[in-house]
Amino acid sequence: MPSSSVVHSCSSPRNDFSSSVASLNAPWVVLPAAIEISLSFVHSREYQVKTHANLDAALARGDLFVAYLSTFPKLEINHAILIYGRKPGRSKNGLTGYFVYDPNHPEAPRELMWSPGERAFAYQKDIDFVGGFVRIYQCYGKPLQ
Repeated sequence: MPSSSVVHSCSSPRNDFSSSVASLNAPWVVLPAAIEISLSFVHSREYQVKTHANLDAALARGDLFVAYLSTFPKLEINHAILIYGRKPGRSKNGLTGYFVYDPNHPEAPRELMWSPGERAFAYQKDIDFVGGFVRIYQCYGKPLQ
């Protein structure tokens, strides 16, 4: 049996994994795990436009939309939310608002905003998150999920 093993969490950057492996002086084993799932996500604004269209379509059908929030590579937020409604109308600056259930804040609805000009989402500030820009990824509702 090897005298050392490496266990890598999915939340640290890939270069941390490389440096931790390189620092070992003994035989090692890497345990199978989902490594850097977040790196496989598309980070383009075009993808966020498609996600926004999927969000609006799901809500128009009366469905819910489970989303994963990320600010990768900064990792200021790494969280899942449930988007359950669209706010009526648009704000003065053209933003579209959504009602969100956040399991970290079950006491009241949270707010997610879509900016068509920026082609980006923003999530409200709280004690856990500085607020502002986030990337949204649909968690359920796609093939193989």
